[in-house]
Amino acid sequence: MTLSVDEYYQMHPSTTPDMEFNTFAEAHASLTDLARLVLIADIPSSDSITGASNWNMDVYNTERANCVILVRRWKTNFEDLLCCHPDAAPPLSINMLRMMHATTSIIIAAGEFGPDTRWDEHYDGFVEIVDLAELIVAELCQFECQSFFSVEQGCMLRLELSVTGRFTR
Repeated sequence: MTLSVDEYYQMHPSTTPDMEFNTFAEAHASLTDLARLVLIADIPSSDSITGASNWNMDVYNTERANCVILVRRWKTNFEDLLCCHPDAAPPLSINMLRMMHATTSIIIAAGEFGPDTRWDEHYDGFVEIVDLAELIVAELCQFECQSFFSVEQGCMLRLELSVTGRFTR
């Protein structure tokens, strides 16, 4: 089954273009929905029974462009939330969500198709992911002498993406 962005909005109203959130939990839920939307928009559709493809590059590029706009809008709204409510969540949680956003941004901007060098354009995003990982580890070290690193919300996936410079499924 193929979903357009509009069809996805109907199923997940928190990702509508005018999304707004007033709490950290709402921001987290909204970004999780956006990450799902990115994965839906980034997969060429085909009929799993017959294998027939009903996929169109123009539709793919349009859906991807819509996702890029939504992910950027989410970041603006998230930073606005943090400005108004600086204690909305602990720094660890905020940085985990920022890491999730950076990864989602890179995945949708790079797209599914093209040479591996397309990831090079997103170097700054990879640096941001690594920098956030360092902040997360530093935050964890404040509370425990022996550091551990959480795989919550796919930290390891984000670091793997940064180290290899590409996202593989």
